[in-house]
Amino acid sequence: MKDLLSQYGFTIVDEMSQLTLQQKVDLFAKSKLVVSSTGANLTHCHAMQPNTKVIDFNHAFELTEECGWNNIGTSVGVDWTSIPAHTSNEENDRSKAGGVKMKNRGLIVDIDLLRQAVEDALSEGTERS
Repeated sequence: MKDLLSQYGFTIVDEMSQLTLQQKVDLFAKSKLVVSSTGANLTHCHAMQPNTKVIDFNHAFELTEECGWNNIGTSVGVDWTSIPAHTSNEENDRSKAGGVKMKNRGLIVDIDLLRQAVEDALSEGTERS
């Protein structure tokens, strides 16, 4: 996934938890397109400008549940796209994720689906961030 996004010129942020609150808000405020797994990484989408974009991915079984992040984004005018990911059943993925609950297992993202979502967003004139 990082290789794909790098090919499109995205800046990769590996450790959001290492950024200060102000750095996180500033990052979202200047971003035109954010690609992220659903979750706390998207807390500061409220700082995004109207008509900017988020592509998030989540366990397919979770896409039917209401998610607060995209509600926040939608309320400030963010164009939100969610794509399904598959839940890994590999034991090593579960242990890396730190839990045994389904929602804590690793995610497997279909790279072709992600590529298409990114290309769709970019074709609409969105700058990479």
